[in-house]
Parts: sequence; structure tokens; C-alpha cells
Amino acid sequence: MNNIKDEIKTFLKEHDSILKRWLFIAMIIFMLMAIQIYMNYVTIIENTETIKKQNWKVQEEIDYINNYQLKYLDSSHAKNFLSHENNILKDWETVIDFRWIKQEVEINQDEEKKDITPRDEWKEYFTDKRWKNTQ
Repeated sequence: MNNIKDEIKTFLKEHDSILKRWLFIAMIIFMLMAIQIYMNYVTIIENTETIKKQNWKVQEEIDYINNYQLKYLDSSHAKNFLSHENNILKDWETVIDFRWIKQEVEINQDEEKKDITPRDEWKEYFTDKRWKNTQ
């Protein structure tokens, strides 16, 4: 037994750097495998969530059709509703079109805008303020 232990110790001492390198390489390989497994796990979870959302949307559409649209289409007034949705009018119906008339505003010559710069506006504002404060 002691002989085997001594042989292992001497082997480890002689090949210490090689074993460290191989263990380092194996550790990197296992880390890459772990990262790949985790990425696969995350994509599976994301795919199941998107499928659940799609299923929920489809179920909502089916519920809408079953609960509202079929009752709407089976009603006695469905023909009238559908004709109005498709802009088909009855004989006694007319279309009223509302339009806005654009009115042009007449500007007096006295009220015409002058080419005033912002600096001139500020100057006029402060002179008015000063004039009001002095009175």
C-alpha cells in the first residue's frame, strides 16, 4: 500500500505542470458546457412563455367569436348591421356629409406683422416695464 502511495506522489510531483494544464483545460470545457446548458434552459423557458401568450391570445379571439360575434350574426338585425358596416344604404337612407368651410381672415394693414426680431421684442418689453415703473 505504501508503495502505491509513494508511486502516486512521485508521479504527481514529476507531472505537476502537465496535470494542472489538463485540469485547467477540462475546467474550461465543463464551464462552456454549463453555459450552453443554461442558455438552452433559458431559451426553453422563453419559448414556453411566448407559446402561453399566443395560446392566451387565440383563446381570447375564440371566446370573443363564441360569446359576441356569433350572437351578433345570429340576431335578426344582423343583415342591417352588416349592410351598414359595408356602407350599403337602404332606399330611405341618405348620407350627410359635414364639411368645414375655410374662412380667410382679413388682416388690416395696421395689424400686419412686422419683421421683429426676438431681441427687439425683449427690448420693447423692458422699455415698457421701465416706463410703467417710472410713472
